[in-house]
Amino acid sequence: MKNFLPGTALLCFAFLSCTTEAIQSGATEHTVNANQAFASRQGQGDATPANTQNPYDFAGAAQNELLDLYLDGNNSYSSIEEVSDQVALLAAQHYALGGQDIPPTISQEQIAFIVTNPSGALDTIGTSPALSASAAADFSEFMVTLDAAQDATFEEQYSLIITYEATLINNPAYSAADKEVILTSTSIARYTIYYRKKRKDRDWDTSVGNIVAGASGAEENTISAVAMAVVTGISINNGITQ
Repeated sequence: MKNFLPGTALLCFAFLSCTTEAIQSGATEHTVNANQAFASRQGQGDATPANTQNPYDFAGAAQNELLDLYLDGNNSYSSIEEVSDQVALLAAQHYALGGQDIPPTISQEQIAFIVTNPSGALDTIGTSPALSASAAADFSEFMVTLDAAQDATFEEQYSLIITYEATLINNPAYSAADKEVILTSTSIARYTIYYRKKRKDRDWDTSVGNIVAGASGAEENTISAVAMAVVTGISINNGITQ
C-alpha cells in the first residue's frame, strides 16, 4: 500500500501550506450549499448536522457531499487503494479551499489499521503528535465517550458534540493547531452520525473508525481529513480491509 498524493509532490507540498483563513474562506459557501441540500432531502424542520460556531464545519459537510458523489457513481472497487484513488479524484474535482486545489493525503496503511482494529485506532488519538498532551488526552476521553453513545439518538449525540466543541472553542489553553485538528474531527463526527441516523435516502452504517480516520487526516489538513473519513467509511461498509 502507499500514501496517495494526487498530482506532483511539489504541488502537494505547496498546497499543504494553505492557511486556516484560506480554509475558512472557502468553507462557508460549501457548508451553506450542503446544508441547503440536506434540508431539501430531509424535509422542512428536520434536524441538521451543522454547528455554525465551529469554523471547520465545512469538513463534515464536505465529507457527506463527497460520500454522495462516490455512491452516486455506483463504484464497485474492492481495495483501499482503488477507493482512495477515486475519492482523491472526486475531491480534486469538486473542492477548492481559498481558491486553491489542495490534494488530499490518504494513508492507506492507516485506513487498513483502522478498519481491522477500530479499538486500537481509537487508542492512538491519545498519543497524536499533532496535539498538545492535554488536548490529546481530553480529545481521547471525548472520543471514548462518543463511541459509548453510539446507540443514542442523533439529537443526543449532536448535543454531546456541540457542548464539547463550545468548551474547546472557548478554552484559551488550547493552541490554534489543537483546535483545528479537533474541531475538524468533531465536525466530521456530527455529519457522520447524521448520515447514518437521519439520511432517509441512504442505507449506510458507520463506526467510530471513520471519525478516527478523519482525526488522523486532520493532522495534515482539512481535505485530507475529509478524504480519509470517506475512504474509511466506504471500506467499512463494503468489507474492504486491504
